[in-house]
Amino acid sequence: MSLPAYFWSKVEKTETCWNWTATANRGGYGRFGDTRAAARNGYGTTLAHRIAWQDVNGPVPDGLELDHLCNNPACVRPDHLEPVTHTENMRRRYERRETCPNGHPITPETRVPHYDVDHGDRCLPCRRKSNRESVRRQRARKIPAGQIVPWDVRVWAWANGYECGRKGQVPKRIVADYLAATAQERAA
Repeated sequence: MSLPAYFWSKVEKTETCWNWTATANRGGYGRFGDTRAAARNGYGTTLAHRIAWQDVNGPVPDGLELDHLCNNPACVRPDHLEPVTHTENMRRRYERRETCPNGHPITPETRVPHYDVDHGDRCLPCRRKSNRESVRRQRARKIPAGQIVPWDVRVWAWANGYECGRKGQVPKRIVADYLAATAQERAA
């Protein structure tokens, strides 16, 4: 079955990828057809790269999904697609990332495995931030309401350029400044 000219009119062919130029979902994957056109074209609303693959290679094997080897979700070029398992697709996706969702660059030094996930990873700065927040939440559960948490005061002091050691009592002037700053944040 050959695809209609209408499908190919929505494709911009470059030297490398064939980019879908019509409707796309949030992830950038092209969508083709609609529910009213399902009877006419036989596809309904489907991912454009799946339609292009099926036109050239037949149906995608059961239990597999198409991986974009070019890492371009808008590409519908069949030789840039490979049927793989979902786990393999996700593993490749994480390996190809250059930045984390928060914008930190992913390098071999900053890539750390995610807990109990075969194909996931996290960037080291995000992992450290998550761990700090977790420790704070755990400490907050054990501290009576209104009581000052010395570690929070120290972190605030370091972030704001105060000289404060890791052990011993926090100087009273730093505690006073911390309380004033947090009161201003709550008021804002």
